[in-house]
Amino acid sequence: MCTTEDDYRYWQSLLRDRLDEQLDSDRLYGSQCDEDADTWRRGDLTTHAGEEELLDEFTETAWLRGYVELLDRIDEQAELGGILNRHYPASRHLCLRYARLLVEEGEREAAITVAEYGTVAFSGSDTVGLCEFLVDQYEETDADAFRDTIIGLFVERTDWPYFERLKAATPDDEREHVVDTIVNRLDSQWDADTIIEIYLREDRIEDAFETVTNAHDLDLFEAYIDQLGAHDPAAYFDAYRREIKKAATDASRRKYYRQIAEHLQTIQTLGRDRRFENLAVAVRVPSPRPQGAIGESE
Repeated sequence: MCTTEDDYRYWQSLLRDRLDEQLDSDRLYGSQCDEDADTWRRGDLTTHAGEEELLDEFTETAWLRGYVELLDRIDEQAELGGILNRHYPASRHLCLRYARLLVEEGEREAAITVAEYGTVAFSGSDTVGLCEFLVDQYEETDADAFRDTIIGLFVERTDWPYFERLKAATPDDEREHVVDTIVNRLDSQWDADTIIEIYLREDRIEDAFETVTNAHDLDLFEAYIDQLGAHDPAAYFDAYRREIKKAATDASRRKYYRQIAEHLQTIQTLGRDRRFENLAVAVRVPSPRPQGAIGESE
């Protein structure tokens, strides 16, 4: 376990020897960094290591990533910059570290270019770190890119801090449009719960109510009956009733019968006694008992 700078430098020498066994100096650094120099030259971001030189094997990339982390620990910025400049396209981790280094060097535009490259090149893997980095950079430089990127993060991960940060950065007269953009990018079937929660947070009760009643999902009716049932009890009852009757028609096993009985207990909280009794008769459950089964009353 490394506890002192001497420990880190010892492991640096071991890793460097291992890298030297696999890679010659030109392949590792190219012309961007002189080993004895105290500075590194960023050069043209479009001319990084060629495909035949790039570290494209998992083992090589893993060794280099470990070496980069050690250089970070001992603050070897010159060597770190030279390696990252040449090999940032090898992995999303190197790409993100290089983008952060560029920001530290006052090269924000170049850092954004590197991070944007990474989100495209590694789009099939986890690029959340790169996207979050871009959100931080865009917030002060590009309002449209900031908005689009953070919406993408929220849609992908449904982390509410993204949503709250977006709200805080959005003028009041643009809030509704932004919310509609998010909703349109969510799947109305698989993300209905998220859409309803967004509408509730925005106090768009009618939209939340409509989403529940159009979702054809008994669990959603049950989950939001306390928050939305009072908005229009008759309409909520009718929509919930239709789904209960449909589920009862489709039910074929005892566990589903119990679920129907449980939903009858929930819908009864809306009142409407006569219509509830008609519903109970229609699904052949005389009263909503936890242990009741639709066929047991016959």
